[in-house]
Amino acid sequence: MFIKYITNINKNNSVAVFDLEDAAFIPFNKKQTDTVKSNLRKEITSILSSSYFKKQSIGIRINILSNLNFLKDINLLKKFKEKIYWDCIFLPKVQNKSQLIRYIKIFRENDIQFKQVIPIIECKKGMKNLSGILSSTKDAVLKKIAFGHCDYNLDCKNFPYHHHNSKQYIDLINPLINLIEENGFEFVNSPFLELDNYEGFNINLQYLKNICKNKFSQVTLTLQQTRLCYEYNKSKSKTLAEHIKLKSKDIEDRKIFAENIISDYLSNLIPGRGFAMTKGERELISPQEYISAMSYLKDIKK
Repeated sequence: MFIKYITNINKNNSVAVFDLEDAAFIPFNKKQTDTVKSNLRKEITSILSSSYFKKQSIGIRINILSNLNFLKDINLLKKFKEKIYWDCIFLPKVQNKSQLIRYIKIFRENDIQFKQVIPIIECKKGMKNLSGILSSTKDAVLKKIAFGHCDYNLDCKNFPYHHHNSKQYIDLINPLINLIEENGFEFVNSPFLELDNYEGFNINLQYLKNICKNKFSQVTLTLQQTRLCYEYNKSKSKTLAEHIKLKSKDIEDRKIFAENIISDYLSNLIPGRGFAMTKGERELISPQEYISAMSYLKDIKK
């Protein structure tokens, strides 16, 4: 069944990516996080070992260098170095050029086969040092730079979060995209967490199409989002400005908003994963936003 799902993603001109990092991040519980990540590696090992797995186009998102799970991720990649040629390896929370170079060196020293690495800018240090990171253009495996808005909001202590339908998100990615493209890279947009909001998702694609001079990519979370990218059509019923006006709400009582985030997260957790998915609208709540809501309530009590 999972092999068929990967194949369907590939048929829509997209790469299926395994996530060993945020998908398995359990807030305030390192032991459980490590257990979930271990289980995920076992699941991926089973999939990659399958006789049905042949020439699917796949990528993977690994843990950061400073995390003990990183070495376990490398061992997983080494186990399949004769069989798997990774289309991409996503590198979370990249902070500087030397860190990026170290990642690539480790992959090559371990004979891991890959087409490209994609650094994810999702912390203040990474954003501050982006020009230096972008100076690594000589290596052919560096073509794209991704943005991760949940971790970035967490690191910047933003609350409520600046999601795709906010003016703050647009103001943030505009200069980011300009700098990325000026240095010859392609932009990879952060995941859109409203899984059934297809109109909003398309408007997000339309905005990217309007401002990106180079090719760009969108991280998707469902097969339908992947299909929308593949079938993208510029004729839309709302402009981006109207979408922001429609979806952005003034948070008059942030305390209630934070309490709702916490309640919705805890009551809608996806088993064995770090994200929650609300019923009805099927909107994902990230573990980072849950942490920020908890921190906000703690801060206002001081």
